[in-house]
Amino acid sequence: MKVLFLDIDGVLRIDFESHIDLIDQSLILNLQHVIKETGIKIVLSSDWRRKATWLKLATDQLGFFGIKIFDTTPIHFSCKLRWQEIQEWLDEHEDIEKFAVLDDDTGAMIPDQAETFFFTDYDLGGLNLNVVEQLIQYFND
Repeated sequence: MKVLFLDIDGVLRIDFESHIDLIDQSLILNLQHVIKETGIKIVLSSDWRRKATWLKLATDQLGFFGIKIFDTTPIHFSCKLRWQEIQEWLDEHEDIEKFAVLDDDTGAMIPDQAETFFFTDYDLGGLNLNVVEQLIQYFND
């Protein structure tokens, strides 16, 4: 199984001034393209998984475009970093052939596995076409 650990803010949501929790539709379409080209499963690693209302918003908004959230990473309110939560999820799933982390925070990068980390910058459009092509190439190699 191929898995993409997905953040939302800074990746699929780049309009922070409106204070509306809407994911950008064009960026969802970019994610949809990656899924169609690679067959990846989505594991939500975003802070949006921490509150039931946010998780429902993400599930509904992605679901409208036919994108299913396969799972979420464990939630720790202690000092665990996002990469540690991702690593914990990976440790519990032995059937992973390839994974990537898509985030705008380098704190999600697993140490010594930089090749699995794909950085997005909301100033550069979040999940832009350049990152889309990088992900497709990575998962299909």
